[in-house]
Amino acid sequence: MVRRALLLLIVFLSPTVSGAAQIAQFSPQGRVAVVESVKAVFDVPVIPAGDDQAAAPMLVHCDDPDVRGQGRWVDARHWTYVFTERPGPGVQCRASVDSAFRTLSGEPLRGTAQFAFSTGGPHVVFTRPYGPEVDEAQIFVLRFNGKVDPASVASHVTCQAEGLGEEIPVRLIDAAAQRTSILDATNIPDAQRNASVQLVQCKRRLPADAKLQLVVGAGVATPSGVATDKAQIFEYTVRQPFAASFSCLRENANAPCTPVSPITLEFSAPVPSELAAKIRLKTPSVDLSPTMDKNSTYRGTVDRVRFPGPFPAQATMLLELPQGMKDDAGRALSNADQFPLSVPTAPFPPLVKFAAAPFGVIERFAYSPAAMGGDGDTPSVPLSVRNVEASLRAKEFAVSAGTVRDHVTQDDVEVLHWYARLMRLEQGSWTDAQLQRIMRDQAPRSDKGAPVDERGFSALASQKNVRELTLPALDKVDPRPLEVIGVPVEEPGYHVLEIESARLGASLLESRKPMYVRSSALVTNLGVHLKRGRDDALVWVTTLDGGRVVPNASVNVLDCDGNTLATGKTDAQGLWHHMKALNAPEHCDSTGLSGVYVSARIPASHPLAHGKADFSFVLSGWDRGIESWRFNVPTDTEPTPSLISHTVFDRTLLRAGETVSMKHYIRSQTRDGLALPDDAGLPRTLVIEHQGSGERVEQPLTWRKTASGGLDAVSQFKVPKTAKLGVYTVTLKGKKGYTPPDGQFQIEQFKLPVLSGSLKISAAQDSAWLVAPESLNADVQISYVSGGSAARLPISLSGVARDKWVSFDGYDDYSFNAPDPEDGDSDISEQRDVGTRSVFLDKMPATLDAQGGARVAVNSLPATNERARELLFEATFADPNGEIQTLSQTATVWPSSVVAGIRSGSWVEQGQDVVVTGLSLSPSGKPQAGVQMSVRAISRTTYSTRKRLVGGFYSYDSHTEMHDLGVVCHGTTDAQGMLPCHANVKQSGSIELVATARDAKGRESRATSTVWVVGADELWFGGANDDRMDLIPEKKEYAPGETAVFQVRMPFREATALVTIEREGVLATRVVDLKGNDPRVRIPIEPQWGPNVYVSVLALRGRLHEVPWYSFFTWGWKQPGAWLQAYGGARGKYSAPTGLIDLSKPAFRLGLTEIRVADGRDKLVVKVSADKGRYQVRGKADVTIQVLLPDGRPAANGEVAFAAVDEALLALAPNTSWALLDAMRQRRSYGVQTATAQMQIVGRRHYGRKAVAAGG
Repeated sequence: MVRRALLLLIVFLSPTVSGAAQIAQFSPQGRVAVVESVKAVFDVPVIPAGDDQAAAPMLVHCDDPDVRGQGRWVDARHWTYVFTERPGPGVQCRASVDSAFRTLSGEPLRGTAQFAFSTGGPHVVFTRPYGPEVDEAQIFVLRFNGKVDPASVASHVTCQAEGLGEEIPVRLIDAAAQRTSILDATNIPDAQRNASVQLVQCKRRLPADAKLQLVVGAGVATPSGVATDKAQIFEYTVRQPFAASFSCLRENANAPCTPVSPITLEFSAPVPSELAAKIRLKTPSVDLSPTMDKNSTYRGTVDRVRFPGPFPAQATMLLELPQGMKDDAGRALSNADQFPLSVPTAPFPPLVKFAAAPFGVIERFAYSPAAMGGDGDTPSVPLSVRNVEASLRAKEFAVSAGTVRDHVTQDDVEVLHWYARLMRLEQGSWTDAQLQRIMRDQAPRSDKGAPVDERGFSALASQKNVRELTLPALDKVDPRPLEVIGVPVEEPGYHVLEIESARLGASLLESRKPMYVRSSALVTNLGVHLKRGRDDALVWVTTLDGGRVVPNASVNVLDCDGNTLATGKTDAQGLWHHMKALNAPEHCDSTGLSGVYVSARIPASHPLAHGKADFSFVLSGWDRGIESWRFNVPTDTEPTPSLISHTVFDRTLLRAGETVSMKHYIRSQTRDGLALPDDAGLPRTLVIEHQGSGERVEQPLTWRKTASGGLDAVSQFKVPKTAKLGVYTVTLKGKKGYTPPDGQFQIEQFKLPVLSGSLKISAAQDSAWLVAPESLNADVQISYVSGGSAARLPISLSGVARDKWVSFDGYDDYSFNAPDPEDGDSDISEQRDVGTRSVFLDKMPATLDAQGGARVAVNSLPATNERARELLFEATFADPNGEIQTLSQTATVWPSSVVAGIRSGSWVEQGQDVVVTGLSLSPSGKPQAGVQMSVRAISRTTYSTRKRLVGGFYSYDSHTEMHDLGVVCHGTTDAQGMLPCHANVKQSGSIELVATARDAKGRESRATSTVWVVGADELWFGGANDDRMDLIPEKKEYAPGETAVFQVRMPFREATALVTIEREGVLATRVVDLKGNDPRVRIPIEPQWGPNVYVSVLALRGRLHEVPWYSFFTWGWKQPGAWLQAYGGARGKYSAPTGLIDLSKPAFRLGLTEIRVADGRDKLVVKVSADKGRYQVRGKADVTIQVLLPDGRPAANGEVAFAAVDEALLALAPNTSWALLDAMRQRRSYGVQTATAQMQIVGRRHYGRKAVAAGG
């Protein structure tokens, strides 16, 4: 090894001794407009590799004394000199070789020794305005690379406009007030507002919509007379004339406006809001005012106005503009002659729309409980129709539920393929060839044929076993008015429905052929729920009508291509647990689907089938609203187990030339704890990388198994003497890439301290926390590292206050930070300290006593108000090694002995309650019960007014208005320190919710959260966009053997719930019945769940039926128990369906929370003892190491990594890598994805003709 290193050194040095080095390349040279740096490249290496502190080879001098810079080595052949600021115009510089510089061979540089360059005349470095469009009287801001002569700018800058046959001279804008306002609008810093910035304007008004060139010609000079010899040209386009354009939705280009869609009037330039508000749309019955974008209204101008509709059908309306319509620049409307504008409307457009497309679940017993035999209306798919022929043709293709014995696999594949076909047909236009491939369950390959409108394609035309249905019709009514009808689908199974309408095609299709509207429906009373983990899958089957578990159901799992992955049967709790990972592709090209398909079947003889074979299915992608990321937990769904590795260093602070010793550990995380990874997955390379330069060293890594069943690797790295100072990370690299960094060490130049000490901050009242203290005590203790106190040592004490960002482990979704005062909250604003950092103690002197200690009383403290603050204390003293040492300690000062927190959603629809949870914790993060809390709502509205300046620029003035909406909820915290409430906020916009908690002494702590209350007309989807519920543990950490208690905050009076313990997969399950008066779940904690697990509760509520008291005499007397349950469940909860929504359909909620499991079974007890307490230099120490298992038995055959380190070194850099247990027992990520067919339920509808409101 030594011989090889010597050979490499000789080969590396041999080019340097063959001749003296010289500069091979130098830049810049000659005249260069913009110069940022000087670069020199040598023909051979001239300094040692990695020595970036070597002497500079050249001296750079410029004739401008303000031009400065600094040189540095990039590598052994490249040197650069970077200017602090770009040299201005007319600057001449020269670079000469330093005669004192010597190469690696000890010789001076040969070859050219002098180089020169100059910046030449002025050069424009940027312009304003930013964009290519300019005003007819635009003022241009030109910033040069240095100061220029204004007279030369006026003489040599011109405008050239399209359509004008001459150059237009410019005028200088030098009036102080106007210049200042424009520079403010363009955000030019004050430091740059000198002669290098010139404002020019063309002396002639520019024609609209014309091409424009701003020419900065040759001859623009510096004050000293150095002129540019090359022109710069900037291209622009003058904005279009002020015009208004009308738009509306039409069935085709020649048709009138549809009466159900909005009408929009857009302007080519901003219009004052007051003027736009006077625009009117006159209908035969009423004059309509426009709605304007709120953001535009706030800045005083609008770009468009909108009339939302609906409007009268087959009517003529008139759009009128106010007199003198002008834009914000005062330009008159160029097409004013087109107004008032006549706006005819068409009849209401034809409509055929399924309530759910391309898929929905239809309940078998939506109209009557299964307990009464399901007697009632036939299951039906809601269909909305309007202005189409009364005799609509409907076709149905049904995939039967079949029997478990004969048709499970075949029918499942057929259902999967039909579902995939309809999904693809909904996605866009296809060619004929692509449509044929889709119907053959093949990937629609790229095709150059003409696209076909899929709405004119019949998916059932070529299918067998298709029956035609007769839809309910109105007598002698053609066309049909707006109504909701039901398409009957009696048999359980998967139905493909297709409606044919000639009138719809004539209106919407270019071919005017019949149009087809498709959907599919699963008629069932079964609900299938899937939990897919990284190493398992859990299926739960329940009924839709009652939420009951379904035992003995056959389960079939397919991939997205239709291949069978697993089969099984549910147990007594309706569960089937597959204890292997589902090996399925992420995406299937043949179907266009992702994930897996899971079905469940029961035969007609099953007690819950009610005489007909039933089946249902779920796709793993049916998780909208319950995705894992919504629960604010770390997620990892990769199928392969996660590898966790850690490196233990003998020390983490070294000097260049020293050797660092390392021991590496690696394990894979499994559901049962930690395991040894497979040999194929072990990283084989150790990578050491310098942070900053990116330089890295790689060396092989050899793993070995230990006698006790462990796995580790040992390595060493000798730091080169020329190594860069700084932080080095250690990473393990395998075949699959890099693992996260295992650790880091630092290379520095340092002296070991002679003294060490401690600094402790405590309250004068000696309390556990620093709560609004009037004074503090700083206790300093300093001693010699070798022993003995530092008596009579002088010290100084300093203190800085800064705001603290408050957070607590386990409460990541809560806000604990006090509100920031804005406009309108001047009282609080005055109380708050200016800035986030302030010095309150500046080098206060003190002297240690004979024992090396001192107590310093700090009586002047900054005010805390309602905000927690950090006080950073530093005690400095002179170490005998010649260095100044600092002891630091950060103390948190709390305004109250309770800490307020608050949690709310990010938005809510206006009219709905805002779900708010107040929280009260101790400063250590423990829940505080019985604390008085209140939540106040404050409306914050920020207005920005845009003001037009002369020359095409705008200035903006902002103002925030605050309105106190009062206390929206108050009360006392429960045992978990929580105050749940529903706040009724009627005002829309940004609402700040401020939670206030008071301790026993009346001291207040505040926390804030912001929620956006959205008006119903602003939503493109209805209601909340998730199906989460809160799951609150009694505490955040449990020990094995304890029983964890969770509060389930469900919106149901009763529910059937699946409770699962999850992490890599599903670790444990149970099904429980939850009651609204005691919605708690109790779970015994198992030791193998450490270090953390996730508890999930999926709560189901069945269909709510209208069960009047007299129904007891029709069917209740036959089954009194079922009747009583149905009657009690519906009381006060049942809501009749409307034409759009069914609030009584089967519902679900999912809750998820994390708990820590503290377990000492992985912790070894290590004792280290030496034969003496003190040794002489070069003495020998006998050290005894004893290791015990957690139960006290000896840890035989264990391996020990032993390091002896100077305490003084640890005082400079503590070695955190020794905490091996904490590093290997990390927080685990959540790896389960939940999907449910419950979210696909369509629900009932109120059928019949719908009234049309007057005027639309």
